[in-house]
Amino acid sequence: MSPGLLLAALVAALAGAEPAPDISLDKVVASLIRDLGAERYDIRERATDALRRIGPAALAAVEQAAKSDDPEVSLRARDILADLRLGIGPDWPSEVVLLIRHYGRLQEHERSNALQRISAAVGAKSAPFLIRCLEAGGPNEANYAYYSLQRMNDPEVWEQVIRLIKEPKNEYQTRALTWARAQSGQSGESLEDLADALVKDTPQNKALEEALEGILKKLKDGKSQEVADAADKLAKEHPGDTRALYLQAEALVALDKDKQAIALRERALTLFPDKEVPHHLAAELLARLGRNRLAVKEWQRILEIDPGDSPYDLNAYLNLSTVHAANGLFEPATQYLEKAVTRLIKAKDAGSMPIPAGSIEGLQTELSRLRQRASSYPTPTDAAIDDSSPESEVKPAVEVTLKEGKIEDLRRALAATAAQFPLTVQPPDMRVFDLSAASLKYDKEKKQLLVLFHDTPACKPLPFEPKTKDPLVAFHIADCTYIFKVDVDGGKADKVARFEKDYAVALKPDTRLATYSNVTLRINGKPMDWEKAKQGLPYDVLPPQIDVAIEGTTPLARRAFIRVKLDLPQPKLQPLPAEAPPKPKT
Repeated sequence: MSPGLLLAALVAALAGAEPAPDISLDKVVASLIRDLGAERYDIRERATDALRRIGPAALAAVEQAAKSDDPEVSLRARDILADLRLGIGPDWPSEVVLLIRHYGRLQEHERSNALQRISAAVGAKSAPFLIRCLEAGGPNEANYAYYSLQRMNDPEVWEQVIRLIKEPKNEYQTRALTWARAQSGQSGESLEDLADALVKDTPQNKALEEALEGILKKLKDGKSQEVADAADKLAKEHPGDTRALYLQAEALVALDKDKQAIALRERALTLFPDKEVPHHLAAELLARLGRNRLAVKEWQRILEIDPGDSPYDLNAYLNLSTVHAANGLFEPATQYLEKAVTRLIKAKDAGSMPIPAGSIEGLQTELSRLRQRASSYPTPTDAAIDDSSPESEVKPAVEVTLKEGKIEDLRRALAATAAQFPLTVQPPDMRVFDLSAASLKYDKEKKQLLVLFHDTPACKPLPFEPKTKDPLVAFHIADCTYIFKVDVDGGKADKVARFEKDYAVALKPDTRLATYSNVTLRINGKPMDWEKAKQGLPYDVLPPQIDVAIEGTTPLARRAFIRVKLDLPQPKLQPLPAEAPPKPKT
């Protein structure tokens, strides 16, 4: 390890640790809105600026604040309310702000030019406004907005489209969401969403579902014999559902009883030759377990059952396309998706089932992409579906540096503390102890530290039993570590130090992944350099989670994909003892 850097394997370092107390966005926003009416002008200004930076996430609270009886609060809230609704940021050029504020007065033929000017001036920051136009505008305006998003083709734009369009309300939103997911390597999720929507009315037995979840938890905890017994009992109680048989088989494999497991799986597959629902539920469970080969058999079984154009058939075609594409088998993935599109068009024309707005157009976009992939990467004759690896094929590690000074300075400061506390804050870049409303107090009676906003608890109390009179405690928040000196008797805590941190997140591939060549990498949809990622990618604020998509060529010349979401809790900094004084010369 290079000097001045601390490498922490995150999951291992924090295994078994209590989750960090959470300071919610609601509490942060409520505190800032109260500060809009503070006596000091600088506090009011900082609160106004902070609410603007938080943006649309603060909209609902600011709308309520605009109705406040406090004239200063209501005036400032109304001043920023329109900008929050339009997605205008605090650093936007004044001419762009004016253009957006008067956008509604423009004639339809003037709006396309306005959208081009807005997107050119502020780039990805204009995405919330353009996304709003996809829904609020007419067909021509929505088209202009869609093409403006496409022209930017920025990873930040993809991320905002995916985040802000939760459920597409029209074909333009669907097209934008499909495009963003395809660009960010998440196109399979569009297929999965549509597949789920087609069968959302599948009947469920609440008690059975709860029992299955309990068995899944035992399976995750490695309690194989308990799983085998519970699944066997559940299979007898619910003979019309095959999922318990598959869970029993999973336990038997863990208990080295492979022959019994194979027999159970074969039995489950052959049951209910004329019913689609049991096979659909089984396929969903198997996919969740990472048993892709077994899930494929269940989806294919559905296609053998009449009628051949039910929602469960469409669901099966979409899932089969997704799992084949995820395994680099683009030719069969294309064929399955072609069949899904053909049947969806037929169902839409016949009005036989509700089809989500724009879904067919979105699938046709994905179909074009798959055809290109199939042309570039033909399917090998010996190709087969792989099960998902039970362990992540790539693990994260984090290095920490200081914006000013050396990491050893922080580690020595931590050596003098009596306790360290991580806090998670929304939004993640909010430095809460820099806010005037934030304070720290000690409750001697209850032996608890309290993080307060305006003397009101901002999160759950933190147990703390000091051993000295004026102990030091550390709080790790976002990109800062704060150190407080606690007056145990008086209850007051004063901030005595502040360290601003930077991070580097390195991806560590396992043995199999390390053999891949021609690797392409996306993190949260953004293209990244694979070699640089293995050394460490810089972050000002450590995100709580990253979405990693890796594509590469195996030693057998097969194209392979890995998609995993990696949690990134704050690394645990080990204190560094103070340097010993030099020995006197003799």
